[in-house]
Amino acid sequence: GDISNMKNRLTLGDRIALIAGLGFFNGAIGITVSHELVHKASKFEKTLGYILLALVNYMHWGEEHLTGHHENVATPEDPATSK
Repeated sequence: GDISNMKNRLTLGDRIALIAGLGFFNGAIGITVSHELVHKASKFEKTLGYILLALVNYMHWGEEHLTGHHENVATPEDPATSK
């Protein structure tokens, strides 16, 4: 089919479902996968992790997680550790 005419074939419901599905996928699955990727030694894999975080406007989390949480885990300085 002609993909250039796709916009005219999607109903409002289709568009809402597409946006919600992409949001769920990136939010729930993308952040989980990015968490694993930012821990990798490979610069390529680490970059992929940051790209996934950028898709949900959460790129800053990777640096905070590695330099804040991992250095201060289980201390009062770690905002991610349960109090």
